[in-house]
This record gives sequence, C-alpha cells and structure tokens, in this order.
Amino acid sequence: MEQRHPLQLRPSAETRFADELAALKAADQGRRPPGWALSARAVRSFILGDSKLSVRRKFYGDDALVERALVALMSEQGLMLVGEPGTAKSMLSELLAAAISGSSMLVVQGSTGVTEDHVRYGWNYALLIAEGPSLRALVPSPVMEAMRLGRVVRVEELTRCPPEIQDVLISVLSEKVMAVPLFSNALFEIRMLPPRAVTFTPVPLPTMTLLSALMKATALTSSAVPSASAITELVMLPFMFALPSSTPCEVRRSMRERST
Repeated sequence: MEQRHPLQLRPSAETRFADELAALKAADQGRRPPGWALSARAVRSFILGDSKLSVRRKFYGDDALVERALVALMSEQGLMLVGEPGTAKSMLSELLAAAISGSSMLVVQGSTGVTEDHVRYGWNYALLIAEGPSLRALVPSPVMEAMRLGRVVRVEELTRCPPEIQDVLISVLSEKVMAVPLFSNALFEIRMLPPRAVTFTPVPLPTMTLLSALMKATALTSSAVPSASAITELVMLPFMFALPSSTPCEVRRSMRERST
C-alpha cells in the first residue's frame, strides 16, 4: 500500500512504497551486491512489479532497459539516463536509489547555480573561524555523504551544470576518492564505499566532450558514441541509456492507475 503523509505533496519513493520494499526484503533470497539493500532480482521486481508479492509496476517502458541499468550499477560504475523531457528518467533513478540504498534523498539538482560546494563540500564559516579547518566545520555535499555511507547519489539535469562542476563530478567518479585538506600537514580522505554508484539524468544529450570524459571515468572500452538523432533510441553504452519517446504516455497511464 502506498503511504502518504498528509502534509507531504510528494513523499519519497522509499516512503510511498515502504510496504513493498519490506515485502521484497523479507522474501529476497538472491545474492546482494556489496552495499545493496536488495538483490538485483528484487530491485527489478520493485520497479517492474511482482504479482506474487503484490508489488505494483511503477515503470512502463522497456523492461530490458531496467535490466541493463541494474547491470551497469552492479559493475560499480556511473549510470546515465538520457531522454526527452517527460520520459521518466528522474522517476527511474529515484526508484533505483530507493531499492538499492533504501534512500533516494541524496540528490544534486543541476542548474547554472550549482557550485562546487554542492558536489564536494563546504564549510560552516562560524566554526571555521573559531576552530580552523576541522571535521566539525565541514559541511558534506550529497555526493560526499553517498561516498561515506555507501549509497546511490542522483545528479539531476547534469548538462545544466557549469562545465567546471561537470569536471569535478567526472574526477570523483573516476578516482572514487575525495580529498579534504584539514591542516597544513594532514589530508582527510573520503573513499567511495559500495555500491559506488552515481546516476545522471541529463537533458538534452550531453556534448561529445562530456561523453568522452565520462567514458574514460567509468573505464569503458566501448567506442560507440550516440549522435544527436539517437536521443530517443537505446544508447548501447554500459552506463548510458536513452528512454524511448513513447514512455511519457505510459508514465501518465501509470500515474493515473496509481492515483485510483
């Protein structure tokens, strides 16, 4: 049963479908990848439905796309979902994060106003002035929290972020470590824990420069790079998939069924 707080306009996926997640976890006998709350099969059932456990279907589209997305995340690489507006990219990434990590709340909402503090870390300047650089004065970003706790972090609207912010994300994804200089002779490091997964939902199609950098960051060997005309097709890269343009009507049907 979908749970909804009376004062919340749109609860998170893990709150709305808490009963389904609990039922899947109780019945899950599959092997769970490191850091995953559910097995890959159970995550698939959560998104595509399981009549035996009374789990409703949430994503109406290409089932194989969901399966390939799970394979990409199991390889501890980044996952990029590319598609036209309204093709359920954000919804799919939220469902994946809720099922894999138990939380979909670690999000960087991309825009031209995103700064490095949103991706790496910031400082509590009152504590910084009073005590100097310290862990108490550090204000972690959603990306840093995901690395520290071993959860999935979602980066929405990646292509709306300034190029320098995209560079920071690529570096973190490539090295899987974030260094924080605390003192003159000390260096504090955050190393990414499993599942080591980052989901990107860019609109429109990323530039070839960004695609090339992301391919290197995720250690891909494929040389297939999509053209602008392939935006509505399934892009054959292990970490990057385009949602078909037919998805919006199916999503609207899903939303109507969910509200009844």
